[in-house]
Amino acid sequence: MDGTLSAMLRRRKPKVLSVDRNDLIFGIIRIVPFNVNYVSRKFKQAVKTTGLSDKLHTHSIRHSFASVLLQRGVSIKTGQELLGHGSLTTTMIYTHSTNQEKVNAVKTLEGQ
Repeated sequence: MDGTLSAMLRRRKPKVLSVDRNDLIFGIIRIVPFNVNYVSRKFKQAVKTTGLSDKLHTHSIRHSFASVLLQRGVSIKTGQELLGHGSLTTTMIYTHSTNQEKVNAVKTLEGQ
């Protein structure tokens, strides 16, 4: 785990443990490892409760993260590293450009 993230989580741990149980999204007060199915179920419950599309999954967050990185000008290579992919081809699966980004790209070329 990245040293910065690890330090951030260590600083956060006492706060999480002192929070009212009803304020937690995925947490339980006991210190136990999270089961992937537990997090997925809790995420789906939150999606349903908020009325969002039932097509949303925890993996949707990964797609969004990759797309936002590119929209904010982060290089595809950096995105690859952040996502932990061995190849750029895999990273490209997670990236999505909007129609407006395509229009802006053409306008940039026209301005030269």
